[in-house]
Amino acid sequence: MGVIFKHTLKNMFSKPFRTIMLVLCIVICSFAGMMTFDMSNSVRNVLESAFLSMFGDSNVMVSTMNDLSEVDYSGLPEHDKTLITAKNTTFNVPGNTTYQYFNEKSILIYTADINDANEMDLMAADVDLARNEIAIPKSLAEELKLKVGDTVEFFDEEQKTHEYSVKAILSYKGMLS
Repeated sequence: MGVIFKHTLKNMFSKPFRTIMLVLCIVICSFAGMMTFDMSNSVRNVLESAFLSMFGDSNVMVSTMNDLSEVDYSGLPEHDKTLITAKNTTFNVPGNTTYQYFNEKSILIYTADINDANEMDLMAADVDLARNEIAIPKSLAEELKLKVGDTVEFFDEEQKTHEYSVKAILSYKGMLS
C-alpha cells in the first residue's frame, strides 16, 4: 500500500497538468451526476414556480404578430382568456426641464382587460384602472421617484404626448415579471 501511495504522490507533483485535468474531469462528472439524479425535481420546481409567478393561472400562452379575434377561439372548450398587447415606446421622465429627448426612457407597455387579468392572477395585486391610469413596477417607481398620483407622459408613433396617472405600484409578478 505504501508503494502505491508513494508513486501516486510522486506522479501528482511531477505531472501537475495531468492532475489538474483529472480533478477537472472528476468535478464535471460529479456535477453532471448531481444534476441528473438529485436536482431533476428541484430544477423542475424552480421553473414551474417562475412560470406560475409570471403567467398566473394560465395554461397556454399564444403570441402572434397578427390580431386575434373571437373566431380564432371557436371550437375550443370553455376557457378563460386575457388578450394582451405589448408595445415599445418612450416616455418623458417627470420633472424633466431640459431638452425633451435627454431624459426619455424606453419602456414596454402591456395593455389588457384589467378584470380578465385580475381573474387569472396576472397582476401582483387586484388593480382597478380607469381611463388614463396605469400600474407600474416597483423598480421603475423607485428609479424615477414616482408615487401614486404622479403623471407620466408617453409618446406614440407620431410623437404625440399622452398623459397617464400612476394608479398603482406593483411588485414583480405576473405581467410585470
